[in-house]
Amino acid sequence: MAKKKTETERELAEWRRIYYIAHREERLAYAKQYYETNKEKILQKLKTRSAEDPDYAKKKKAYHKKYYRKKKAERRAARAAAKREEQS
Repeated sequence: MAKKKTETERELAEWRRIYYIAHREERLAYAKQYYETNKEKILQKLKTRSAEDPDYAKKKKAYHKKYYRKKKAERRAARAAAKREEQS
């Protein structure tokens, strides 16, 4: 059974969400800089992983497909809920 969140946990989660949104540019700049400095290491790790597991590309594709379908369904449900709320 899932543990219910306390009010403090909800507030912390909300604060994290707001912080994440507010600092988007900084995160993107850091990610870009990290990729530029570690590009060779990242590509080497990808090649190694692909060599060790021939089905890695298929697994990765399946994971992303499942993830984006789930997110799409969540967005649709949220829009439908908002529309129902708006109509009532």
